[in-house]
Amino acid sequence: MKSRLVLLFLFLTLNFSLFFSIFSSDIKIHRVLNTEKVNLCVAQDKDGLLWIGTEGGGLFCYDGNEIKKVKISEDEKLFEMIPSVFIDRDGIIWVFIQGQGLFSCDKNSGLWKRYKSEIGNSNSLTSDKAYWSASLIIITEDKEGLIWIGTADGLNCYDKKTGKFTQYRHVPGNINSLSNNCVSAVFIDKEGLVWIGTENGLNSYNKMTNSFSCYRHDSNNISSPSDNFIKTIKEDKGGNLWIGTKNTGIDKFDKKNGIFTNYRHNPNNPNSLSCDGVSHIMIDRLNNVWICSEGGTGIDKYDTEKNTFRNYSYNLKNPNSISSNEVLCSFEDNSGIIWLIDSSGGINKCTLKRDFFKNYSHNPEDSFSLISNNLARLHEDKRRNIWVGAFKSGLGL
Repeated sequence: MKSRLVLLFLFLTLNFSLFFSIFSSDIKIHRVLNTEKVNLCVAQDKDGLLWIGTEGGGLFCYDGNEIKKVKISEDEKLFEMIPSVFIDRDGIIWVFIQGQGLFSCDKNSGLWKRYKSEIGNSNSLTSDKAYWSASLIIITEDKEGLIWIGTADGLNCYDKKTGKFTQYRHVPGNINSLSNNCVSAVFIDKEGLVWIGTENGLNSYNKMTNSFSCYRHDSNNISSPSDNFIKTIKEDKGGNLWIGTKNTGIDKFDKKNGIFTNYRHNPNNPNSLSCDGVSHIMIDRLNNVWICSEGGTGIDKYDTEKNTFRNYSYNLKNPNSISSNEVLCSFEDNSGIIWLIDSSGGINKCTLKRDFFKNYSHNPEDSFSLISNNLARLHEDKRRNIWVGAFKSGLGL
């Protein structure tokens, strides 16, 4: 069966949204949703329902035929920016609403429960606000079923069995506490260890000792992290962590040996990283590491076997190059196809064993082309549909 691509567009000022289904090169347009806001995140539950968080438009649920707005609370003012939606192993829906805290819903009851920050209450969220970035992951679940939530003022762990939160914050003078309260990434590795990226260091949490180990840059140690501002965390097949930093490129962390190896841009080496401001990392099935940066230099692919980087950038003379150098994120679907979203050229399709890209972009003279080139998010559902959120032209992340 051929791969199917479905693009969901939610605009800020246009009072309609469209999605596209693509079989090979054919694009068909269907209207499915009316909203004035842009989507920030998409998650799919066990029944195949898509849950879509928007910026100011609320939460939507799509069953493949009909899309409905979800009423979380009687207070419509709660529907502000929803930066994260997560479905846990029990099918519970978790939604973070910026400035309003965390919400959960058991589909069997259909009832929503709110968790918010309360001063002086250790059994509450540390903050109702989340750190926001292009590759935001602030809600996740570990092997024990505990829900981890990162906020702009600390880390939280929620135990569904007891209904209690455990708060983690930086404690001045305590080297075993969280290194910084602004949590920018939360990641669970294959061994079940919790990793936390912050504005001031990488942390790992040891459940046995109830303590954090912090990894910070040490100018006297070349095997230490290259930067303390962590933007994103991923893990390769060998168990190495790949850590995107704000200013100094990407670090590979060998957990067994405790060694960080830094890769950054070298103007004298064309096979080096193209930019040091890393915004997004994706590791494909062949263990290649794809790196998006904030410098407008295209996208880099790191070959873990050859230990070399290859940059893919826009080339006016090459129709098979990517359509723009402002690549926001990358995604691999179930068939091994790499999809790239950029800020002005639409979406690019790349087969792993081939070196050229196919671009899907807006053509004002073609009513069956993409409605916009300003895209933002990717998600693949169980039917192998690729969902892509889009911004209206001129709006950035």
